Amino acid sequence: MPALPVGGRFEPPQIVQRVAPDYPTLARQVNASGQVRVEVLIDERGALKSVKVLSGNPILAEAAQRAISKWKFRAATLNGKAIANNMVINVSFNHGNQ
Repeated sequence: MPALPVGGRFEPPQIVQRVAPDYPTLARQVNASGQVRVEVLIDERGALKSVKVLSGNPILAEAAQRAISKWKFRAATLNGKAIANNMVINVSFNHGNQ
């Protein structure tokens, strides 16, 4: 992704609708919990273009990716014009997700 020019009014992408992740059966069996940190690329139309797990329990990572793939976003803007931009999201898992 090209660097953004310095200056101007930047508004980051926004999450419009979230879908809760499913708590995986294996995670439940081993009492896994915690956060999965994910980087997403949101295009200028607000469409999700990529999902990359940055950190977190591998047992939970796939469930986090599946949930985020169902989320809805609003694109970032620079000086009022929609642009593609990355965003980092933390997806939490605890035994309450069961």
